[in-house]
Amino acid sequence: MVSNNTNQTTLPRVPGLGPFELTMFLIFAIVLCAVVIFNNLLVIVAARINPRLRRGTYSLFTSLAVSDFLVGAVSMPLWIYMNIVSATNMTKAVLQFYIVFDIFSAMASILHLVSVSVDRYLAVSKPEKHRLVSSSSYRNTIGCLWIFAALISCLYPIQHGFKAYYTILLFAFGFIIPLIVISSMYIKIFRVSHKLIAPLERRQSKEDLKRHLRKEHQLARTGALVTGLFSISWIPFFTVSVVATFCRSCLHPVPGFDFRLTAFVKFMHYGNSAMNTFIYAFLNMEMKRTFIRLFKGLTTELCADNIMESYRRTRRMRQVRINMNTRRGASKE
Repeated sequence: MVSNNTNQTTLPRVPGLGPFELTMFLIFAIVLCAVVIFNNLLVIVAARINPRLRRGTYSLFTSLAVSDFLVGAVSMPLWIYMNIVSATNMTKAVLQFYIVFDIFSAMASILHLVSVSVDRYLAVSKPEKHRLVSSSSYRNTIGCLWIFAALISCLYPIQHGFKAYYTILLFAFGFIIPLIVISSMYIKIFRVSHKLIAPLERRQSKEDLKRHLRKEHQLARTGALVTGLFSISWIPFFTVSVVATFCRSCLHPVPGFDFRLTAFVKFMHYGNSAMNTFIYAFLNMEMKRTFIRLFKGLTTELCADNIMESYRRTRRMRQVRINMNTRRGASKE
């Protein structure tokens, strides 16, 4: 997609694009990559220091963060490298690894979003049964999600004989079915929550009713936000993928258009990996408390007084070891 001139040290030239556009592309891509890595790494570290975040629904959030972290740590750097160095100069093995891993990490992220929506519906509609779901059930579910994502992505190297069918398969399992499931789950969550209002009006005070109404509105907003962001992030990518399969010439109307279009759709779906943490992790009270604890501990460790105390303690220990070695040498003599 991008040609590389080995006689120059400037950014490679793309027909129809200037150095400014390529520079802006590179800056935005690196910033987005850093945000994706930082956000999801924060969730993973939080789960590491808080055992509660490795159980139940939180385990789905953590596994989702792992899939999105892989997007930022592996898929995005390879994509940036491919566009700057040029796919034509990449070895076939590296290019194929990038595409397979990109499909794998993206599919894993999408399947986790579906799983979270189903889990939230069960928690609202059948809270007694949901509390009895074991940790092993969550682990098995997460394992199945990763295995299914791996199976879908591993079909890519052998899809040349049925490329059109593979594109339709990705479109179905990567967008249509997840969109139907996610939207229907949150609609059902809103309806179940709404049905609980009538009994509350008879049994509870106005303050309790207002609290429940606020919770219901929050659920509705979260559902609309999840469905909306998922649709906006992935519609461009899957639309371009289908068009590229059945009418590739449609993507080259003017020089540089294919590069701009590809950059746009990739930024959109990579951006979804940054947004997931804001929706599921940063708005969760248990997660937020763990983040605060994590940052407080980090701030304490980085405090100048603590750094100097650690330095002095290290010097004392080093001096003690030197004295002990000196005494041992003297006793041997």
